[in-house]
Amino acid sequence: MARDNLDTAKRYLAAIANNVSRDELATFFGPGMEVTEMPNRIYPKGQKRDVPAMLEGLERGKKMLRKQSY
Repeated sequence: MARDNLDTAKRYLAAIANNVSRDELATFFGPGMEVTEMPNRIYPKGQKRDVPAMLEGLERGKKMLRKQSY
């Protein structure tokens, strides 16, 4: 199971790096999940958002960032 989780995490980060669609990213999350973002240059205090808000943020981020890599 740990290997499955690691593989899923790697696929998720690759999806972000490859600018996949909002619908494709949504497949990584279940209903009612909350996403915690650690402090970063865009949100210095970090934040917690539900999945729809996080997906909207990723769409806005595509307009601000040339690429993301992890």
